[in-house]
Amino acid sequence: MSLDVQFLTMAWMAGCGALLGAVFDTINVTARRFRFGGGARALLDVLYWVAATLFVFRVLVKANGGVVRPFVFLGLGIGAVLYLLLAGGWYRKGVDRFLGFMERLFAWLVRVLDALVWRPLKWTGRAVRRLVRWVSRIITGVSVSFGRSVIKWSKFLWTRLRFRRH
Repeated sequence: MSLDVQFLTMAWMAGCGALLGAVFDTINVTARRFRFGGGARALLDVLYWVAATLFVFRVLVKANGGVVRPFVFLGLGIGAVLYLLLAGGWYRKGVDRFLGFMERLFAWLVRVLDALVWRPLKWTGRAVRRLVRWVSRIITGVSVSFGRSVIKWSKFLWTRLRFRRH
């Protein structure tokens, strides 16, 4: 393996180290902000390391055919340390602010949907329910009155037209 390929691979691994640091910080800031429990954090860590391993190996295959040498780990470490020293704090604050913005946006959307969809649906449901009750009371009243009239007339006619037995 030539020296050029080794330096290129080390540069790619430094980039991977910085990216993995940023992804790890994103996961930690998110887990802290939303108060994930220990089990969820452990699962996220396992998923992170599996994905990170597959990602680094994929980049390594593209960079130098998948050859693992000590300078690969050196490059990953250099990238992670440079990320932490140069951009880690800013990045974590940015992720935290972005998540806060997304929370506020989601809360605003929930309020808008409540005002534009949910409340009108509730109001319409109540109005329909009241209308159905009113109509059913009218129908019930008319039916009961009609039924009483039919019973009265039936009794009257029965007494007047009753057939007598001989």
